[in-house]
Amino acid sequence: MLLNKTAYIFMVYMKKIIFVCLFSLFCSQMLYAEENFITFDENWAISLFLNNKNGFFYQTDDSYYRTNRPLTIGLGLSYKWFSISGSFSVPFTGIKSSLDLDFELIAFFNRVYFTGYFKNYHHYYIADTNETIELGTLSAGVAATYIHNYQNHSLESTIKMNKKQNVSNGSLLYSLGVFISSYFFPSAANKDFAGTQRLYYFGPGIGYSYIWVLKNGLFFNTSVVLFTNAGINQNTNRWLFIPLIDPNFVFGYHLNTWSFNIKMQSNITVWLEDFKINSNRTFMGSINIGLTVSKRF
Repeated sequence: MLLNKTAYIFMVYMKKIIFVCLFSLFCSQMLYAEENFITFDENWAISLFLNNKNGFFYQTDDSYYRTNRPLTIGLGLSYKWFSISGSFSVPFTGIKSSLDLDFELIAFFNRVYFTGYFKNYHHYYIADTNETIELGTLSAGVAATYIHNYQNHSLESTIKMNKKQNVSNGSLLYSLGVFISSYFFPSAANKDFAGTQRLYYFGPGIGYSYIWVLKNGLFFNTSVVLFTNAGINQNTNRWLFIPLIDPNFVFGYHLNTWSFNIKMQSNITVWLEDFKINSNRTFMGSINIGLTVSKRF
């Protein structure tokens, strides 16, 4: 009896101790979450972009192609949770010029953010010979991403730069996207790729983001999301496996009403027909390195 009573009292006290510990941990986490990042007072922001953006295109048994206008300038406007931006290419000497366009929409809702993009590139050239070809590509998509550690990890502080991360931490990212890609390629070496091709694809993605908070408003962020998509070629009615990888590296600096960052952003899509790794493959994407200057008001 005495042993049972002692055990009962011990269990009661252990439950109380565990409850107090968990409650204290919960309160400390809530306080910690508030200190992880802050929101700037200004609602509006305008951004200026200067980028070196290289679109690329490659097919099995064919050459490697690049866009012929890598230098782009752009403008962005943000209001609270929403931002829109656009950029266009400017000509450089030596290769036939054409107008390339990029547009992006971003909307943040606490734990989930949405991105939409549109990219239209014309007149690629063969990387080895600088010969211009009549190749044009168009890609667009919408993706929703859930930030697992949304209470402590602010991607807005690196993407829209309307917040400031105060503590280094990371978060898993879960995404779901719907995409469309098309290209016009009359001179393709492989007849299966010749002419105009249009693909629709969708699928889930998983990734990770980490923000290092440095001294005096400096920060560094690296993130990557890998999508595993299934899609269909509208022209051939063939199903494809279309993995997409989206790595990003951002080094930035926050002041009272100004923010700056240097970003390297990539978007690489691979089309595998009939879900076979050794099938005909097409690689399409872009690599962007640029400077962003943002003014809040």
